[in-house]
Amino acid sequence: MRTRRPKMLRSKSARWVTLVVVAVSATAVAVIQHVGPLGGRSNIPPMPSQGQPPAPPSPGPIGPGSFGGFSDRPHFIPGQPTPIDPALRADQAKPRFKGSLGDFLVTPHEWADLPPCPQPRRPVTADDVKASELYSPVLGGAYIGHDDDRAYGCADGTIQIMGSIPAGRRYFVGPVKVAWDAPLDRLELLTVAGHPAIALLPIPGWGMRDMPELVVVQRFPSGNKPGIMVFVGHTDQTLDEAVAKAERIIGVGP
Repeated sequence: MRTRRPKMLRSKSARWVTLVVVAVSATAVAVIQHVGPLGGRSNIPPMPSQGQPPAPPSPGPIGPGSFGGFSDRPHFIPGQPTPIDPALRADQAKPRFKGSLGDFLVTPHEWADLPPCPQPRRPVTADDVKASELYSPVLGGAYIGHDDDRAYGCADGTIQIMGSIPAGRRYFVGPVKVAWDAPLDRLELLTVAGHPAIALLPIPGWGMRDMPELVVVQRFPSGNKPGIMVFVGHTDQTLDEAVAKAERIIGVGP
């Protein structure tokens, strides 16, 4: 149950080569920009010296948007700065909200910090997954965010992020930052299973698939304990269905 609270060569061939390289580079940039925060793989670290195994990359300042939604979608193709759809144009013409809203801090493109992770990181086992307090049968396994398609935990076995698209649970420290870039009228405060929550609502009247997204604070940071954040989004669902899924992840829903 939820409660609403409001980037002069010498010959022609050389010039053609240059043009091809530039075109390919531009295409790559466009693809990267279009992927946005959902392409949340970490940067590849420098190659280790011969004889040493490569260390898994650190996830860095990762947020839910890197592995399961929770960034306001760009809603239009890069290189086409003016949206054609009137509803989309109207929404993007509104001021973007930034600041405190209930227990949350709306900071566009910036998510709540992960706690420190002892190094070196190591692959996690099925036992590590099930022993984590972040585990839920609804989510499956730990987040896979590395180039070798394996899930990693910290040196002590701690898993900081559980799940992937379209839902998950993660640790955080500091303020409860949500990275949405949206106007105030599409942000809604809720209470989910007795916990404070915030939703990003769809763009009214927009004809494309646009789904609500939800963040629930299951636990605030306290002493040496990090906070726990539940996130649901980027699926074909209503807000009520997102709330019901968050409740199941927390462990109170049917």
